[in-house]
Amino acid sequence: MMESFDDADVPSQILKGENTISSDVTITYGIR
Repeated sequence: MMESFDDADVPSQILKGENTISSDVTITYGIR
């Protein structure tokens, strides 16, 4: 799941609960 996410999508990912907050942030920023 290395799609391009915007800041507005960050909260959406967290709300989805698919990954932990830390994972969401790292994936969103792509600094995994």
